[in-house]
Amino acid sequence: PIPAPMMQTVDEGGASECG
Repeated sequence: PIPAPMMQTVDEGGASECG
C-alpha cells in the first residue's frame, strides 16, 4: 500500500514505522 522509505513492516498494511 504505502512505499516504505527504509523497511516495510507489516503493521499498518505495509506502512513502515522506521524511517
